[in-house]
Amino acid sequence: MSRVFLNGTIHLTFSNLLSLETIVLCGNNISSTIPLVLMQLSSLRLLDICDNVLQGSVPKFIQWPRGALGWGVKSADPCDGSWVGVSFDDARRVASIRASRAGLAGWLYASDLSKLTFLTELDLGFNGLTEQTGGDLPLLPTPLQHLRTLDLRSNRFLGVPEGFFAAFPALETINLDDNPTVGPRFRPDDVLTCSGLQSFSANNISLSLFPDYLGSAAAFPALESLSLARNELHGAIPAGFGNDGNIVPRRCG
Repeated sequence: MSRVFLNGTIHLTFSNLLSLETIVLCGNNISSTIPLVLMQLSSLRLLDICDNVLQGSVPKFIQWPRGALGWGVKSADPCDGSWVGVSFDDARRVASIRASRAGLAGWLYASDLSKLTFLTELDLGFNGLTEQTGGDLPLLPTPLQHLRTLDLRSNRFLGVPEGFFAAFPALETINLDDNPTVGPRFRPDDVLTCSGLQSFSANNISLSLFPDYLGSAAAFPALESLSLARNELHGAIPAGFGNDGNIVPRRCG
């Protein structure tokens, strides 16, 4: 229920919703303090109440992730099998991170992410992550040459920096849905570095310019799925879009 002009306070009866996993009330006019009774919601994984008129300090119980990942608790080694959602290859190098709906909040550091040289899959969807300096999607200093799947949907990223796609030359599937981006632009020369794309999803990110270059089979011979629903696109899809390839525009608007 973000940006629907809600007023008042966060009612104490929220504590009765014991199975509640997500609370999204950002961009309203909610006042007073954050009630401590929310700590009784043991299933809560995401609490997004930014851009309101709340007062007081943030309670300690929501300053750290509430998910059950337990990274680093039993061991500092992510490849010893104790890190939930983390998989590794035969050489004990991190190959996959699946941390969707894990209650993660805060900054996603591009410099740290670029150190995961052999990462093939990264799923951080449905969390509360953003980037440290300007809130944009992370701009990696060193490309991740092996990353094929990237899911950053439903986080708090505000923009798409030039060079973002160039950091993932082997990318096949990307999902950027439901991020509060402001007038994002996918620069053709940047996206074209991901010629192996098979699925591209960017629903509800305030996109206004239709990326017609994605319809080129010469540039994206493997692209089959394109989803751009609930955006601010103007005009019609270009005539002949995708005719020379396998692309199926799933949802555009």
